[in-house]
Amino acid sequence: MTDSNQQLTILHLDDTLADAELVEHQLRSTGLQFRWHHAADRDAFIWALEEFRPDVVLADYLLPGFDGLAAIRLVHEQDADLPVILVTGMLGDEAAVSAIKAGATDFVLKDRLARLAPAIEKAVVGARQARIRRRTEESLRLSEERFRSLIATIAEIVWTTDTGGQMIEDDPGWRAYTGQTSDELKGAGWLAAVHPDSREEAESAWIHAVAQDVPYETEWRLRRRDGEYRCFSIRAAPVRAGDGAVREWIGCNIDITDRKQRDEELKLLHAKADAAVSQLERQGCEMHILKNLSDTLQACNSREEAYPFVAMAATELFSGASGALAVPATGAQDLLETATEWGGDPPDQRGWMKVDFAIEDCWALRRGAMHEPGPGTVCHHFTTEPSEPYVCLPLGVRGEVSGLLCLRLPNSGRLDAERQSALSTFGNAVALGLSMLHLRETLQQQSIRDPLTGLAGAGFSDAVLGREIKRAERHRGSLSLAVLGLDGFSQLKEAHGPRATDALLCEVAAVLRSALGPLDLAARYDGHQLLLLLIGDEVDKEGSSAPLARLRRICLDIQHRADAYQAASLPRITVSAGLAEWPVHGATAEELMRAANQALRAATLDGSGSIEMYSPSVMPAS
Repeated sequence: MTDSNQQLTILHLDDTLADAELVEHQLRSTGLQFRWHHAADRDAFIWALEEFRPDVVLADYLLPGFDGLAAIRLVHEQDADLPVILVTGMLGDEAAVSAIKAGATDFVLKDRLARLAPAIEKAVVGARQARIRRRTEESLRLSEERFRSLIATIAEIVWTTDTGGQMIEDDPGWRAYTGQTSDELKGAGWLAAVHPDSREEAESAWIHAVAQDVPYETEWRLRRRDGEYRCFSIRAAPVRAGDGAVREWIGCNIDITDRKQRDEELKLLHAKADAAVSQLERQGCEMHILKNLSDTLQACNSREEAYPFVAMAATELFSGASGALAVPATGAQDLLETATEWGGDPPDQRGWMKVDFAIEDCWALRRGAMHEPGPGTVCHHFTTEPSEPYVCLPLGVRGEVSGLLCLRLPNSGRLDAERQSALSTFGNAVALGLSMLHLRETLQQQSIRDPLTGLAGAGFSDAVLGREIKRAERHRGSLSLAVLGLDGFSQLKEAHGPRATDALLCEVAAVLRSALGPLDLAARYDGHQLLLLLIGDEVDKEGSSAPLARLRRICLDIQHRADAYQAASLPRITVSAGLAEWPVHGATAEELMRAANQALRAATLDGSGSIEMYSPSVMPAS
């Protein structure tokens, strides 16, 4: 849509800041590059129109003391081509028709903001094409006015000849222009003022017209009295008598030198306009490809899944070029590994990029900018030295390297400015998409695994609890849920800081990993609370609850480990626990979790180091 170095300027009129920020966030999530200005009332809106000269205006339909229709009128008083898109909560059919009639380019409901970015792209491209057409039409209109004025004022040479085409009368206009005397121009003497290169053609065409009694129309160069030759359009026609015989010839010379120059200028203007329209069409197509890529990357579950889509988009954007994408290697800070290649050789014969390479091997990564090779600056991340031109583009978000794009050009030399801009825009979209996927993978990993203890995280345990309940229902198995709390944990943290409590949690996690069975699960549930999912062993051989006995043994092991960990001067840590059994104490994951937490609260009320089985009759109020 636009050159990547020329950001859009968007002015948003909305009296609700939260709505405006939501719109801005939605647009930035699409990868659209823009500067954002928000106005909440009429005065701020008028000031922003003058100050920032936006490329597009977004406006709410209803505002206190002001509305979207009034905003449209203010905008079009300054710039009739500036697009205005109404972004509003709700808009009836009648109001929508009024808005379009008033000059609104489009309207988008606030609960349908996914339409906003495409609407902006379409409106900006349409406005720019309209301005180009307007400028071209204005140039044509001015040129036509000049031409009419020139015809009216420059047709100053009017001449006559006898029936044989010979000048027999004095012609003041001819003499004034050419400087010839009356005697010099008589007969065929006028030919002396015609340019030598045009003289023979002018004479033969004139003789033919006179002989055939047909109108004479041609162009040739005529010498002005100062010696300059000017191009003239010459028209002449026979004047006939009543009997049809030619009585004389009358003609006029119109200086068309300036018109010819303007025609050449107009051709150049048309060529420039066509080129600009073609460029806008290409950019519109590229923005469509980039939007599809951005949407696809957001739908991907991992970076590995996204790599083929990056290759497909690059193939569409840079036809005929082959390329590769490299990403940071796992566990190696200064290494990159090739993720995918496309174009050029068949898939089974690719491999022109090394499998992995150091940042120092690429000049683009070293310089932090797009790089095309020059003397002494050839990159070393190829399996063999490249025999064709190439360009490397580093990918990064907030100063952190997220990858490298490399394109091999099909013997076309260096990229022009437009292609460089397209590559930069594509690189930004890829970098942002891969960074988003990396962040999503990191957050997902953190949600299922506690980084401190190595136990499962709360999010993972919630999902597993529901799954294991369904499994127990199918196989008629048993399942118990325990929530453990470390009493004195807060006092230990206040006295000795988070390093002491972190070390304690790691010790407790080690006890749990050694005590649990292959089907059991331990998770860090909430700060210093731990969750145990005990599967099987509904009743032991003495008839008591086997999970309760196992829980007591585990708590005792934790207590011993805590006592061994603590020095005499440290606050004493004890373990309290609450136990709930499925399906007696809860049939769903939510009910079972609630019962276990209530049992833990009852254990805490009984005193430090207590273990309670859930019982509705003795549970404290929740």
